[in-house]
Amino acid sequence: MPHSPNEPPQPGGLRALGDPVVLILSVGFIVAFLLMSLFDIDLVADSISSGFAWTALTLGTYFQLLLIATFFIAIGLALTPAAKAKIGNLDTPEMSTFKWLSIILCTLLAGGGVFFCCG
Repeated sequence: MPHSPNEPPQPGGLRALGDPVVLILSVGFIVAFLLMSLFDIDLVADSISSGFAWTALTLGTYFQLLLIATFFIAIGLALTPAAKAKIGNLDTPEMSTFKWLSIILCTLLAGGGVFFCCG
């Protein structure tokens, strides 16, 4: 389909899906993980468990410090004039505060569920 003179031409092939290197690496790691899981699920489970334990033991304190720092930075920004900044050219938000908070809450609950079910 021809495009109008004002529109840039759309890429084809793998470029239409984004950066081909990132796509190939991502799909490669997923396929390798699935194949390894089919080959030896215990090895994969043990590797994930040991990696999780090492990360929690080695970086757990840093994660907690970063979390509390992020919290205080967010509170600080909320109390400054930066809190009234508008992103985009919209006069009113696309969704209500209730919908936005619902999305955030569901995302946090899902992330917490994944975190604690793997630990």
